[in-house]
Amino acid sequence: MGAVIGVLVGTIFVFSGVELSPQEIDSLKAAGRLDQHLQAETMRVVTPYPVLGAIVLVWALLILGTRFPRIAEEVESEGSRQRGRLRDLLRYPHFVQGVVAQFFYVGAQVGTWSFYIAGIQDYTREPEKIAGYFLTGTLVAFGVGRFTATYFMEFIQPSYSKVNRIGLRPGPESDW
Repeated sequence: MGAVIGVLVGTIFVFSGVELSPQEIDSLKAAGRLDQHLQAETMRVVTPYPVLGAIVLVWALLILGTRFPRIAEEVESEGSRQRGRLRDLLRYPHFVQGVVAQFFYVGAQVGTWSFYIAGIQDYTREPEKIAGYFLTGTLVAFGVGRFTATYFMEFIQPSYSKVNRIGLRPGPESDW
């Protein structure tokens, strides 16, 4: 929700929708008003950020003032297992592969969405405001897909994969 709302707020309140042609930029330069235009465009970010900061501050104060139930400490018997170490966790290839996959996935996602608006502008010649709305739509579609996939995991075992069908084992002491 935060990603969708953040992009939508940025699109509505930060992007002006003013797209200058090279000729308009040249005429503003000639009239000595280009700096004034760029300053006005830059100042569009001044209002949204303090508003967002105030919302975060109010939210933090609400959380600070909320009484949460106490969590009873887990009592471990003498014969129980000790806490694991990172080194023990790294013995499981499926864990290591999952961490590596998540690293590259997040990098690809951030890289794609970071250049999305510029890409839309370059390839479709749509203004930044329209490209921002497209980006918002992709984030909504991503969220819907993620929640839909989570729902389907109730019916499809996540461990059912090509790797398991060909007989590879995920690692020592696995409960797959």
